[in-house]
Amino acid sequence: MSLFFELLRSIRFGRYFNGCVDVKGVVKVVLMKVLWSVMVVVILGLQYRLWFGSGSFSEVAHLEEKVAMQQDANELLRERNEQLNADVLDLKNGFDAIEERARFSLGMVARDETFYMVVTSKL
Repeated sequence: MSLFFELLRSIRFGRYFNGCVDVKGVVKVVLMKVLWSVMVVVILGLQYRLWFGSGSFSEVAHLEEKVAMQQDANELLRERNEQLNADVLDLKNGFDAIEERARFSLGMVARDETFYMVVTSKL
């Protein structure tokens, strides 16, 4: 900043220019320096958001990983739901599935069947 004031003082008193001062040229140079400084600050601010802020590369990669894990979990649940839907349809449409569940879960024996229990020894 002191360089700027020194330049203005020299223009005002004509030290370096022997009385011939191109004020418009000096103003253009100063404005260009200010403009470049502002542009650098804006670019640095945008780069900060790109690398460290919300929506940064690392956050996007982390979210993509979480989405992939959730899709795998959803696929497992989808398969389980399909199996349950098949069981429900089978139970609604026929007595074979009901009888099968009763035999294995409750130990049901039909009227004209004989139940044999085979006991194995642990010897």
